Amino acid sequence: MPRLKYKATGATRLKRLLKALDPEVTAELKTAVRESAEIMAADARSLVPVDTGDLRDSIEVAIRRDGLSAAIGPGVKSKKRARAVFYGLFVEFGTKGSPKDGIPPMPARPFLGPAFLINKEAAIKRTRAAINAAIRQAAAGAGTETD
Repeated sequence: MPRLKYKATGATRLKRLLKALDPEVTAELKTAVRESAEIMAADARSLVPVDTGDLRDSIEVAIRRDGLSAAIGPGVKSKKRARAVFYGLFVEFGTKGSPKDGIPPMPARPFLGPAFLINKEAAIKRTRAAINAAIRQAAAGAGTETD
């Protein structure tokens, strides 16, 4: 399934700077990323059209190793599961059909895009607060010396 990506300006540089901080400092940020991803996934599960429930049940959250980003969608943790629900692409974006073969078009019934849009501002706010807390914590620790 194609990925819907949201890329903030300067995100790569920010991630590099955050990775350089002590893991204890970025713990709150990693929690904010996980919480935001789980909320988006829950909304996607509630928005997806249900026939057998396989597509709904396949919507997962995969937190990247660094803990600073996440992937959300059908089968993001398992290629086997992703192949089993390949049709999620058709549900999200629709199809144009094939009139010559008598296959009607299927209208789009988006669930991932709307889940992202519903939660985008809250996720940004949550992440911004966590980044600010991490910076304050790092700055507070920068003035102390340890032996």
